[in-house]
Amino acid sequence: MKDERMSQQTSERIPERYLAGAFARRKLERLDDNTWAATIPAFDGVWSDGSTIEEAESALRSVLEGWLLLKIEDNDGDIPEIDGINLNRRD
Repeated sequence: MKDERMSQQTSERIPERYLAGAFARRKLERLDDNTWAATIPAFDGVWSDGSTIEEAESALRSVLEGWLLLKIEDNDGDIPEIDGINLNRRD
């Protein structure tokens, strides 16, 4: 139930085009233990890992959504601009 609410909040507050643009910038790396690490450059702290690429990417998408929600709620002002979309509050 909590995940459903978070997913609904995410879709209401973060434009899908922004998420897709950010996710398109992801970098994948196969680690020494044959697992996968996924990061998005310029998004400090947004990373995941998994035993497969799909698992790492799925986790990365969830981390990205949660990271963005917190940045928006906290009005941090350092959210990277993606494809002309700026989610930082302009007061």
